[in-house]
Amino acid sequence: MMTSRNNYGAIDHFRIIAAILVIAIHTRPLATYTVYGDFLLTGILARLAVPFFFMASGFFLFRKSSESSGPSWKMVHGYAYRIGLLYLLSILIYLPVNLYAGYFKEFGWLGLVKDVLFDGTLYHLWYFPALFLGIYLTIYLYKKVPFPLLLAITGLLYMIGLFGDSYFGITIMSPRLHAVYSQMFTIFDYTRNGLFFSPIFLALGASLAIRPGSLHSVRVSAVCFAVFLGLMLAEGMVLEHHAWPRHDSMYVFLVPAAYYLFQWLISLLGKSNRDLRQISTWMYIVHPLIIVLVRGVGKVTDLSWLLLSNSVSHFVTVTLLSALVAIVIARIGAKRNRKSKEESPGI
Repeated sequence: MMTSRNNYGAIDHFRIIAAILVIAIHTRPLATYTVYGDFLLTGILARLAVPFFFMASGFFLFRKSSESSGPSWKMVHGYAYRIGLLYLLSILIYLPVNLYAGYFKEFGWLGLVKDVLFDGTLYHLWYFPALFLGIYLTIYLYKKVPFPLLLAITGLLYMIGLFGDSYFGITIMSPRLHAVYSQMFTIFDYTRNGLFFSPIFLALGASLAIRPGSLHSVRVSAVCFAVFLGLMLAEGMVLEHHAWPRHDSMYVFLVPAAYYLFQWLISLLGKSNRDLRQISTWMYIVHPLIIVLVRGVGKVTDLSWLLLSNSVSHFVTVTLLSALVAIVIARIGAKRNRKSKEESPGI
């Protein structure tokens, strides 16, 4: 397996772009000027962001392992522990927002359990349980079945998820199939979760880590990415025309588009940057809080025309403030890490 981690700067830089795309999804930057154009951006193109994050997790988790059997369970548990801590911190950060919105009165404790395990206690926090569950499922399958079968199983799970997401229009045509998915939606709200969505991208990320010889050149990867991105755009437009999507997180061509995007980023090389990884993570976590604050300021001042009414300026403001807060948090964390190392007696 690959052992150096110093040549993945393009991946670290794209993390920031992916975080901005997630912010775009939740702020709809083009909505003031073109609703359909905003759909093309936030309902299709920006959907590359989260699969990219999942692929990065699968890639680096497997790349760090020196064992032919893949990451050890000790390594997996340690990674899951860090995810869990970040998820718990995120839940606590948004607890005041949940209380203000009457979250606990509306859903109750059973709803809370469902959200913690699958949907997230706020609309963007589903990522953490999806990553947590997806990692364990993917690693378990990797250790139990041949890798081609792992890809087949996770691909099948993704296909099942498609019919609860962008291809839901086909599902409702069959009363039996619709009944099955209706029962599924009593357990979770969306199929873009750790069972149907994340495993395929984690597995594809792993495949690029354990089979570096299969990587294409920069030009081939870029061309393949452009082709599949165009096909995904066309797919999303057709589905929207027929009003099939229940949600718009999952597309058939999203899988190869994300795969070749990640290949392209690997082939670009560049020095890795831990600060960018930290900043992108915190941009993802804090941006809904920034959205709430910006809306609040806009309502109590004469700046609502700028902060609320104009979608572009709203998006730019939220993005810049989210980046600023993320940079501050990342630098505080870096200083604490350096201080703890200086004070450590060493072994």
